[in-house]
Amino acid sequence: MATELTVRAVELAYRQPLRTGHGVYSRRSLAVVRLDDGQHIGWGEAAPLAGWTPDPVADIIAAIKDAGPEVCQFADCGDTGLAAVNQLLDKLNLPATARFGLEGAIVNLIASRQQLPAAQVLNPAAGCSMPVNGLAAVSAAAELDAAVHQSIDPGFTVIKVKITADVITRISDAIKTARGVAFRLDCNNSLSPQQLLSLAGELDAVRDRIEYVEDPVDWRSRELVDQFRARSGCRLAWDQSAADRHSISQLMQEFPDDTIIVKPSRLGGYGPVRDIVRQIRSTGGNCVLTSMIEGPIGLRHCFDISCALGDEQGVPGLGTGKLLAHDGSDGLSLARGTLTVVGRPCPPGSGVLS
Repeated sequence: MATELTVRAVELAYRQPLRTGHGVYSRRSLAVVRLDDGQHIGWGEAAPLAGWTPDPVADIIAAIKDAGPEVCQFADCGDTGLAAVNQLLDKLNLPATARFGLEGAIVNLIASRQQLPAAQVLNPAAGCSMPVNGLAAVSAAAELDAAVHQSIDPGFTVIKVKITADVITRISDAIKTARGVAFRLDCNNSLSPQQLLSLAGELDAVRDRIEYVEDPVDWRSRELVDQFRARSGCRLAWDQSAADRHSISQLMQEFPDDTIIVKPSRLGGYGPVRDIVRQIRSTGGNCVLTSMIEGPIGLRHCFDISCALGDEQGVPGLGTGKLLAHDGSDGLSLARGTLTVVGRPCPPGSGVLS
């Protein structure tokens, strides 16, 4: 049987409406990719996100369908080297989220054929577990303390909190009472200058507990960036503006001591991410790999990429699986702040059950 590619749109609901600085979201639109050679199946997921990536799901599905004949021909030829996979995907010149989805499907298919964990197709030395940061999901200021402490209880060493205007005056107290963890605070470029400087004043007393403040303001507002940095004493991280290799190079030049957030789904998968991470590390910079609230298939591919990168990154932000409601499985277990592949030895493929 010749390999067949199918792709379909999927919409998943958030378990609770997701509240960010840019609005409240109740559903997540994705595209699921399936490569079937008659004996093995490779799953992939493309997860464009409005405000973060330029192309809607319908356009991504069309791009994947257009690439289908070449991808299936490649799958049938039997060349399973990672270099050949990257060469194919570079030649197709796809939107980044489509590239991520196809890469996941191809790598998963190869892993199933070779009876390897998918991460070890990317890097033969890859492990099967990775510590991740916790996520304190807050839908109202009154929930902040409880959300932070619920995140600590499972054993996380780093907690991420979304910062909106109504939690500014409560965040320092929440940090003070949460012992033994570091914090990543994500502002999503959503605060006014007055709110931002108010936050800076609140954080000064707990600066030693904060790993970084993410996207406090558009990075091009240099005067406000410098004011926030000076008043808060905190290190910064850049996510929304780290959209591609060019923008990441700009951020590295402007803010060499800050952290760059690297999203595999947004950047096109392991090939581009590996090169970007090595570029950042070669200059002494810091980076953290995070998911983009993908479904179970996309999140598992992010996990496999993180395992393949190993200690080239900070503690990744991959604990977003609990935010979406679905009937599938990503083949992962989260316990004591660590994501681990279910099963010993690590089962072949990606462990995804659709």
